[in-house]
Amino acid sequence: MKRIIFSYVSTNSGHKIAADAVKDVLQQKSPETSFLEIDALGYFSPAIK
Repeated sequence: MKRIIFSYVSTNSGHKIAADAVKDVLQQKSPETSFLEIDALGYFSPAIK
């Protein structure tokens, strides 16, 4: 099984929308692939958020 990790920053949500679009296409072409989505903003310092 293939695994793909998508990392994005949720601020302004453009990155999330792009990651979802790519994921949707890849899922159609390879349904057996598993995906993990990570919001990198959760790993930032609170001062940056």
